[in-house]
Amino acid sequence: MELPWHARTPVVIAVVLAVPMLLRGQGITRENYHDYLPPKPRITTQTAASAALHLYGDRSGSEYRDSLPLDGVDDRRGRHLLRIAERFSPLVRRNNFSVPRSFDAVLGPAQLLHVDRWQAGRRLAVDSVWLGDPQPVRIDGVGGAESSIPGDPELEGNDLAILKLLREESPFASRPNNVRPSGEVESVLYFDLPGNDRATWREANSDARMGSQSRIYAHAFLVEHDSSGSAPRFHLVMQYWFFYPFNDAANSHEGDWEHINVIITTTRRRAAARSHTVRQTALDSTEVAAILDAEFPVEDSLVIGAVDYYFHHSTTRFDYIALADSSPRGEADARYAWEDVGFVKKIVRERMAVAGGRLATHPLVFVGGDNRGPDELLVLRPRFGGAFKRNSGASYPLPGTWQTVAVLGVTERVSGRATPDVRDDSTLGWYDVIDDEHFKAYRAQDITLIPDWERVYPLLENDATSRRRWAWLVLPLHWGFPAMHSPGAGLIKHVNFGNISPMGPAFNSGWNTIGESSNYSTYDLRVLRTPVSPTTPWAVLRSGWGVLNAPLAAWGLMPGYNVAVIQVMPWVGGGMHILGAPPARTYSPNRLPRRFTTEGQGIFTELGGRDFASILRYRDESQAAAGDPERARPNRRARPGVRFWFNLYFSERFSVENTYSGATSDLSLYVAGTAADGLLLRTASLEMRQLTGGVRYDLIPVAREPAQLYTRVGYGWLWYHADAFRTGGGDLEDRIDHGGYLPPLLPHRRWWPNTWYGGVGVEYFSPRSQWLFGRMGYGTRVEYTELVNRLHLGEGSGTRSVWRGDLAWALIFGW
Repeated sequence: MELPWHARTPVVIAVVLAVPMLLRGQGITRENYHDYLPPKPRITTQTAASAALHLYGDRSGSEYRDSLPLDGVDDRRGRHLLRIAERFSPLVRRNNFSVPRSFDAVLGPAQLLHVDRWQAGRRLAVDSVWLGDPQPVRIDGVGGAESSIPGDPELEGNDLAILKLLREESPFASRPNNVRPSGEVESVLYFDLPGNDRATWREANSDARMGSQSRIYAHAFLVEHDSSGSAPRFHLVMQYWFFYPFNDAANSHEGDWEHINVIITTTRRRAAARSHTVRQTALDSTEVAAILDAEFPVEDSLVIGAVDYYFHHSTTRFDYIALADSSPRGEADARYAWEDVGFVKKIVRERMAVAGGRLATHPLVFVGGDNRGPDELLVLRPRFGGAFKRNSGASYPLPGTWQTVAVLGVTERVSGRATPDVRDDSTLGWYDVIDDEHFKAYRAQDITLIPDWERVYPLLENDATSRRRWAWLVLPLHWGFPAMHSPGAGLIKHVNFGNISPMGPAFNSGWNTIGESSNYSTYDLRVLRTPVSPTTPWAVLRSGWGVLNAPLAAWGLMPGYNVAVIQVMPWVGGGMHILGAPPARTYSPNRLPRRFTTEGQGIFTELGGRDFASILRYRDESQAAAGDPERARPNRRARPGVRFWFNLYFSERFSVENTYSGATSDLSLYVAGTAADGLLLRTASLEMRQLTGGVRYDLIPVAREPAQLYTRVGYGWLWYHADAFRTGGGDLEDRIDHGGYLPPLLPHRRWWPNTWYGGVGVEYFSPRSQWLFGRMGYGTRVEYTELVNRLHLGEGSGTRSVWRGDLAWALIFGW
């Protein structure tokens, strides 16, 4: 089985903690890959609407013809659907070098399908069949070996083997409700694509070897819209599938199928949409029949209703009807200085208008992104500009930083301009107008139509050519070697940790589905107007830097620095807009916290810490007067101090917290004097400054409640100096003692903290409805903290741990 990313999080955390095991690799071979495979997914059927309304043609009709090509689709209907597919074909921008490919170009016109038989975890037999073009060909694999399809005398045997596989793996085959004691024999089918790791995948699939030709696959379907008891209404969907020879992300696997959905409507329906949502643009059966007529004016009458983008295990919808609406979305939900509420609407409207509207029916897709996640820290060899993990195949609607698209907050940074530059030439067609060589456009000759598998299945029984051409759509085969080395692979048997090659489109839960499905959850898109935000701890990491990211990660955890950088980002972004260089946006899923930032100021009083008085000993003394140990006990009288707080919220309940404190206290200690003097009281004034960084977690899981009980834990740096030394009421000494340290800006051994703390507190923060001017919340907090300082307290004292506590109160403001 394959766990969704949110369900895999606890397991992957355990994986990351087991770094030594991961670095040894998993040793996946053809002899043991079965241990890694989840249960086979089941093929997805056609929709009832597609079948009832004869989307691919009515086989019982007198005018039905299926010959050029033989694909289960009426020839006239197929050409018409291709016109619609070109009308709404996406404009795909590569992030690194990967583009959608024709699998014929990757595998060759003849495709060797490996068939391994397994029983009880043991491989029993190895076999293979040829699909595709039956003509002899040369296959250049990793080892460069030459092979060819058997000659005509053996071709019949190959076809019989394909037919046997189809019957064994038929979607209609009955499965017994019992099992043999020795275990069932299971067939694993796969194409072994060129290359076997990130480096060889790149070599085998570069433009220099594959050429610049790119191809996509289009699958049309109809889905009934919930019409609440009225006459049935339908969405016409053109689903575009992209085949990639490999997926190079935080987790890697060989082969990949990705897709988007374009929900199509008519200009009349769009104009009549009263609620300004795609739901109002669903079509009745008469309209569907008219659109499917070969004479229907596609270019004049069909427009985009909405686009579903799919990336990793998430999906987000761009509702063109709502986004094209001229009335602005209310700003009440905007997070002050952070959220860019109208950004998506602005970009969609720009795209529909750019180049005189020639791109209005062609959604832009940004493929993959530069990985930013904790796995970068496990890479020992930095590659910088030649970094791997930049070709994930995910289909994003916008460039920028996409937060938390995988486990552990893994993030991807996507390149490009949200609205591309275009050539100032009104004679250019839509496919030539974008002035960016990274974009690929797809006309009818670059698109392969894929019908529902039910349309081709009858052909597979009776036609050998159809078997070789279309068996891939029906068979549960892996598009790539079944399992690859990847973090977490093998930690739990038969669980997909992102290292399993996918099966074909019809085995994907997105097939014939719009919006969410069993493997895709909604990414509730919120746009932040900065390239760096507090919604993930990995924002500062850089793809390809590997372990060199460690200083960046440490710098991001240093108190004060991350606060300063992130807090100024909204204002820096505003300045960049003025200069004509708007910054990239950050995209965050889920509901944003009520506040991104809390600033507080208040007072605190310290408890304990009497061991600080040890600095009062004479520098040539090893200890205080031993004759009167009770009187020799050190004492410290603390005065109220001042503290400032800053919290950056990564979620409603979790935040990174920084504080800066200053306080003064009076020290006293009896020390040994001369024989005449006996014990002398020694006093001094101690000034302390402390910088801390840590995390806070709200324990009460009620996000809308104003009162929160919380816990906090972290680290810090303490710096102090003591002066005004006086002994026995005598004159002040000309002496100043320093201790501790604050962290430097640049990497240094003093980055290691000398203070650790933990505490609890309670906070009241105003509900959103009571914010000042609707922009700033307010409240108060009280907290108790225990601290331990590891410090060198003067000559003869050595290094010791000093325990103390403090009770603090603050007035807070948040935004």
